[in-house]
Amino acid sequence: MKISHDKRKKLMSIFILIVFAGSTLAFAFLSVFSDGNTAQDPIEETKLTIFKFDRPLTAAEETPYQKQDIVILKFYYSNDCSNCSDIDLEVEQLWTDSNNRILLEKINTDEYSVNKNTPSIELKGSRSKILTSFDNLENEVCNLYFDAPSNCD
Repeated sequence: MKISHDKRKKLMSIFILIVFAGSTLAFAFLSVFSDGNTAQDPIEETKLTIFKFDRPLTAAEETPYQKQDIVILKFYYSNDCSNCSDIDLEVEQLWTDSNNRILLEKINTDEYSVNKNTPSIELKGSRSKILTSFDNLENEVCNLYFDAPSNCD
């Protein structure tokens, strides 16, 4: 059975119209039943499960945490530091109490070529800060959240 040239054109036109109408209906259906968040940032979808590292992280590794309003606490210590163990206990307790709102990086300056005085703490949140005095560590951390957790009263 041979189809004429005019009939073939009409069939192709009808097919194209059906495809356009179908895509319009599909778009309307998805718009009505979706939550409006169809184009999500892949980093935002990342499930953050590790909040403690014994090494320095790269800026790219820290970014997903910062986007989730998690304060980054980098604790710099060395093997010959006399009071680092006391500060380490305080940092660990603060991290434990934070309920995954602090990313802890414990960085041994003897192992990693980092030019920092020990002990010292670098905080990154709504802004960055370097501490060499640790009397008000919890308050310093709480001041760096965009939306402070309930334990920061």
